[in-house]
Amino acid sequence: MQRILNQLLADLAESRGIPAYLPALACTFLMGVGFSLTMTFMPLFGMQQIGMSSWMLGIFLTVSSMFEVGVSSWIGRLSDRRLNRKTILLAASAAAIIGYSLFAVFENYYTLLIVSITFIALATSVFPQIFAYVRDAATAVNKDAAIAISLQRTLFSLSWVVGPLLAPLLIRNRDYSALFLFVAGLYAVIALIVFVYLVRYDRPSVTDTDLTLARTKTTKQTGRWLLWVSISAFMIFETSNAMSGIALPLLTTVNLRATDQTVGWLVGLGALLQIPFMLGFGLLAKRYGNTFIMKAAGVFGVLYFVVSSGADTTWQLAACQILNAAYVSIVLGVGLNYCQELIPESPGTATTMYSNATTIGLMLGGFMAGSIGEWMGNRAIFIACATLAGLGLVLINSTSLLSNKKDSMKQAETLT
Repeated sequence: MQRILNQLLADLAESRGIPAYLPALACTFLMGVGFSLTMTFMPLFGMQQIGMSSWMLGIFLTVSSMFEVGVSSWIGRLSDRRLNRKTILLAASAAAIIGYSLFAVFENYYTLLIVSITFIALATSVFPQIFAYVRDAATAVNKDAAIAISLQRTLFSLSWVVGPLLAPLLIRNRDYSALFLFVAGLYAVIALIVFVYLVRYDRPSVTDTDLTLARTKTTKQTGRWLLWVSISAFMIFETSNAMSGIALPLLTTVNLRATDQTVGWLVGLGALLQIPFMLGFGLLAKRYGNTFIMKAAGVFGVLYFVVSSGADTTWQLAACQILNAAYVSIVLGVGLNYCQELIPESPGTATTMYSNATTIGLMLGGFMAGSIGEWMGNRAIFIACATLAGLGLVLINSTSLLSNKKDSMKQAETLT
């Protein structure tokens, strides 16, 4: 623990001097609180207040995620072509304010779906853009962007502790209007911080030719099969993580007949445990390699999902959050570095692949969780998650074989 604290203090010292870093961290924290509230309680809002079935909820989350992928990709291309990130953050924050305010007012399924695929889809670009802004700010003053972003991700995890703990104050008699208005207020504060404190950075544009050269370089460096098997494994981990995020509130309230407040405590506990795990596994990854730690994620995931599927009390679910925190902290904390390690000379391409894999995982997770929950029950969702985590572990192990085969071929070419 002392080593983790020393590393954290060293990282903080390294990040000093980055322009507008503290305001950007404040935006990250507020955004994380909003994410933790909406993502945790959206399934309960849909089923309890709107009256969605598990199937309707799955469709709602899947369609919403599809539009989020499309809008985020479009916004990402615009940002690479010199559309200023400050402008994007202001527009996305405004969309969030409007979108979540409308969620507090309307209760029609199709109206909310339209709001979700427009305003909320645009609002999701706040997440990648605020991280990209920190990278721009660190690069501008020759600071280590990786360290700055690592601290930013840790603060984002901390926000997931705070958000669910606020839920009992915001939810009354299964009415989520106050919760969505509170989230809209958070984005109003984010917009104010962005407008007042964040500065503009000009970045070189990225052309289609640049992207083609990056893809060609990626194939030569890593090998096509090794690259795609690795990304597929990460996407499968993300899918199981998204499914369990939907299943946990449903299992807690429907099967165990606990309250929404209990859901908030469980999610907050898991997020609190993620902070030391994320720092600790980051140090272990430097020593033993990202691939080895990602294998451990598969083991933790299988254990968590299997044990949770048989939980009969909320205390058992609470104990399971230790395993869940280990799993999520590796997937989210080490996952980005794992993807960048595959193509170290093309970090932009790696980050894009990481972001797409995460979003696709969320999309598949919403659809699969809704479908399985409708036909087989909430506990079956955890069994499906365990199966996916096991498949991801198999794929990660297979990358070691592919990497060894690639190294052997290189040695043979060298000898000849």
